Amino acid sequence: MSKLTKPQRDFLISIHKGAVERNSLNVTANNLNKLGLLNYSYDTRQWYVTAAGIEQISKGEA
Repeated sequence: MSKLTKPQRDFLISIHKGAVERNSLNVTANNLNKLGLLNYSYDTRQWYVTAAGIEQISKGEA
């Protein structure tokens, strides 16, 4: 997997820690979605970290 930029790492970790981003058009979130690290829930209107994202955080790669 390609190395994440600092803003991508910070965004991924903030969502994992409970931050709520409601904008489905967020560019950083959409880039992380393309990498399979985030998904958007239209029911709750927020981003959430996928299992792959949690694994990357736990390995210290994020």
